[in-house]
Amino acid sequence: MLNNTFNNGLSKDLMEKIKSISCGVFSFNKNESIFKEGEQTKYIYFIENGNITLKKNKDKNEIPFLELPQGELLGVDCVYTEGMCNYSAFSSSATNGVKILITDFLELINEHKVASLELMKYLSSILNRIEKSI
Repeated sequence: MLNNTFNNGLSKDLMEKIKSISCGVFSFNKNESIFKEGEQTKYIYFIENGNITLKKNKDKNEIPFLELPQGELLGVDCVYTEGMCNYSAFSSSATNGVKILITDFLELINEHKVASLELMKYLSSILNRIEKSI
């Protein structure tokens, strides 16, 4: 039986829809900042190759709490906070993929209700991983 989902649990169909609305590609070197906690971002990112480390500020230190590998979406939670970043994201290796404007992403999930439900499940799975890692 063929597996019709990525490691992150999103269907291949939804990932292809997300990638089809990308506005460009990104490439980060190891330890490069993608966005910082407390800043706003216009994008979410689909990681095609590499890894991203998520960090939270605590007592003037950045504490790593989750590693996102290839096949994951970075910043999807920012869609629900008007682009406000609640953590920092850094590449933990050379990393590349595609970036998607949050406004385009919102349009996609508004047009495709099944995609909206699938993304809510994905966001819940990320929250579960965060809770387990803290």
